[in-house]
Amino acid sequence: MHINIINIASPLHDEQALNHTLQQLLQHVNAHHSIIAPQQANDADNNQRPTILYIATGGTENIARHILSEQLTDTAQPIWLLTSQQNNSLPATLEILAWCNSHKRKAEIIYGTPADIAQRIDNIGRCAEARQQWATQRMAVIGQPSDWLIASDYNAETIHSKIGATVVDIPINELFAALQGITDEQCHNDIDNNAWLAPHTTMKQQWHATLVDATRIYLALKALIQQHRLTALTLRCFDLLDTIHNTGCWALARLNAEGIIAACEGDVPAMLSMMMAQTLTKQTGFMANPSTIDYEKTQITFAHCTVPLNMVNAFSFDTHFESGIGIGIRGQMTEGDITLLKVNGDLSQHYIAEGQLTANTCSPQRCRTQTVIQLKNQQQLQQLIDHPIGNHHIILNGHHQALLQQALALLK
Repeated sequence: MHINIINIASPLHDEQALNHTLQQLLQHVNAHHSIIAPQQANDADNNQRPTILYIATGGTENIARHILSEQLTDTAQPIWLLTSQQNNSLPATLEILAWCNSHKRKAEIIYGTPADIAQRIDNIGRCAEARQQWATQRMAVIGQPSDWLIASDYNAETIHSKIGATVVDIPINELFAALQGITDEQCHNDIDNNAWLAPHTTMKQQWHATLVDATRIYLALKALIQQHRLTALTLRCFDLLDTIHNTGCWALARLNAEGIIAACEGDVPAMLSMMMAQTLTKQTGFMANPSTIDYEKTQITFAHCTVPLNMVNAFSFDTHFESGIGIGIRGQMTEGDITLLKVNGDLSQHYIAEGQLTANTCSPQRCRTQTVIQLKNQQQLQQLIDHPIGNHHIILNGHHQALLQQALALLK
């Protein structure tokens, strides 16, 4: 995403010196950006791009007010104010931010070292690109949210108004009908040609009969994705236990690895969290339940019976934990940096925390993929305990807290 930086300075200062300062501030920026003059701000293309006002000096307050009042008039578009902290830039920037706040303009100050500034500007570009992608999302609830998700409701109209994404309902009977249309031959062909299964000949033979029906679910969901032009889905998967005596775990593990967001249990906030995280970070997310807490060690064990296959370095089959039937996935995730994310169903609340994945466990008393995560501090753990946003959370590889916070702050 291209970013405009509007250079605002008092004529009393040396232009060449000011330009040198700006170039120093931008030396580490990777995002595509252009430095433009104030009079170019109202060009049609420029008006739609993320905009940073570089407040190079003091005495620029009225110039900034004119730009925001007469040129950049879309109050829904956020504005960033970059300060050099030289030439009375900071006091002028504070005055401009105070004006923005009093006039209901979304605005914030960018300051710090050149490296800090570069990271913020790069994140602005990534957030803007993600917001464009959010507006193209067509997400489905196949069936209804599971009955136990009593705090995980959602508002499709609010979601659409805030990020442009569409959430549609697909009756579970459509999935059952699609299942009837998938032949055993199609399932066998998929199993024989599945690259994920290629190294697992023995497991494939042992689980073959169960794997056929698990694959049938995958192929039926793929048919619905194509028919309804879906980019994401969440499935009321427990309804499959009584009908075909299998689960959606294998299907969801594969779909997520293919880049199609696929959540369990009809959980729309979890699906939203996965979609927003993937478009921002380019990382697949693992939807899991907090299972146990060790407060002294600031550790949480998360578990679920499915995990994206591209997030594990090894996996095996087991039964689904609660029912003891079908196929569940026991994945081994790589130890290292992680980020936890959860948004609620109207995008008014979120939880973000960073930590380390320190171990994979194998308890028979939990869902099959089990990871131990150590959070950075007890405050993050306490927030999850005291102010939970439902039970499911999304685990992402890497540290992404600053980027996620920056993007979600724009929704307020």
